[in-house]
Amino acid sequence: MAAARLTRLLASLSSLSSLSRASPLGCRTLEPTTCACSSAFDWRNRSASAQWRLQMRLPSCEPTAACHELSSMGRSAPDDSFEAEETSILIAYHHNSSVWFVKHWYMSDPFRSYLNSMRLLFRLVLSLRRAGTRLPIHVLLSGERHLLFERWLLEQGVRLLDAAGPDYTQFEHPRGSKEKPNPMRQATRLKLPKWANRHHRGTFSKLQAIALVQFRKVIVMDMDMIVMHNIDHLAFTPTPAVTFRWDCTHRDAHKMRPTRAWEMNSGMMVLQPSSVHFTRLLALVNNASTSAKIGIASDPSDQSVWRHFFPHVFELPQIYNAQKHINLSVWGWDQVLLLHDVDVHRGVRLPSKRVELIIHNLTSTANRAVRDVCKQAGVTDRG
Repeated sequence: MAAARLTRLLASLSSLSSLSRASPLGCRTLEPTTCACSSAFDWRNRSASAQWRLQMRLPSCEPTAACHELSSMGRSAPDDSFEAEETSILIAYHHNSSVWFVKHWYMSDPFRSYLNSMRLLFRLVLSLRRAGTRLPIHVLLSGERHLLFERWLLEQGVRLLDAAGPDYTQFEHPRGSKEKPNPMRQATRLKLPKWANRHHRGTFSKLQAIALVQFRKVIVMDMDMIVMHNIDHLAFTPTPAVTFRWDCTHRDAHKMRPTRAWEMNSGMMVLQPSSVHFTRLLALVNNASTSAKIGIASDPSDQSVWRHFFPHVFELPQIYNAQKHINLSVWGWDQVLLLHDVDVHRGVRLPSKRVELIIHNLTSTANRAVRDVCKQAGVTDRG
């Protein structure tokens, strides 16, 4: 019996090793249309996809047309017959100034966290306007609110949506709210998993996007995204659509922990809201036993939930969610539609001077806007 168990263990390790070596991407220069997941695995092979999903703890992936040629992406907005209200660009933000929620470097001054979030949010909105989007922009707000900053968003044509926000403690409500605890409302709130990392607790507010059934589709974005070109054509993308990231470094270490080598990044997703899906998501996250099983130590954010929730997704290429550390040529960076400007890579300089200039101008304009609002509010602008 022990010999049989050892045989099964060796077979499992061999399978994991082959999967870890499966990616042809390596660390070479990528093409703008590179789709990491579908380039590494044959999505048509159902048995292999099932094995991959089990071992990588990721959904199977199917390439979209954008994975094959740039011309299939389209840069222009939909025509006049397009019903704009059917699809929305959605940005979710939850602010909680309690010491156990904010990142440790903000503990002495939690409002700095809010100000820096507004800089990113303002920059994203400005980039969407620069790209000429015709889709409505909605910001899903929960937690503590500051009206003057929200007024700036309204002046930019952004529409605000109220949300209960993730349930951090039983019957928790935003500071200053006069609303009394409502058990019925509490029953529809997502609970924050115990495995959620302090740095990523705010990301769980994005899970509520699946409940916004007033929209046919939502293009969900993190606040640290920058739109380089028009992306309104994503309204016609099959859902759910995401990008994958392959960590090309330390490949040998990933043989034993393949979940660490792959990431289904939620910085940009195209989703189709559904009350049925939201009910299933509530059951998955709010049940302590099931929630404990889906947390991934190397990915303790909302991404752990999404990669478990969806059995199959449609893959978009790297230029829909390009982080600064990926290896693209100058021409490749000029084709990027969405730049994911995560804090750990924010100081990295890109080879494209054109892209760097766009980032600089948008960042400077957003910083000035936050500074102006701070003056109106009578607070010190501190970064």
